[in-house]
Amino acid sequence: MEIEGLTTDQAIRMAQSSWWVGMSPRDVAMFQLNERRICMPLSKLVDCLQEALGRPVWHHELCSDSIGGLRAELRGDRRAPSFHEIVSLIPADKRILIEI
Repeated sequence: MEIEGLTTDQAIRMAQSSWWVGMSPRDVAMFQLNERRICMPLSKLVDCLQEALGRPVWHHELCSDSIGGLRAELRGDRRAPSFHEIVSLIPADKRILIEI
């Protein structure tokens, strides 16, 4: 049985409540990574993830296909991905890298 999670209205109300204030970054990240709808500002979520994981987190890592990897990393079940693995999450036809 799959749990539905928050409705859109509930997620909006939660985001407006600043529920994450005073919580540990790890607890915030774990809650949000297990909730289908984002219920906080994306910048705050990225800040919490970066602090909890001890590494930069790229926005494309938050796509639904990558959430499981972030969850596993947060639980300590998986090592942090390499830069190459993170870049590989971007579809090949969307990758544009500039070497300076």
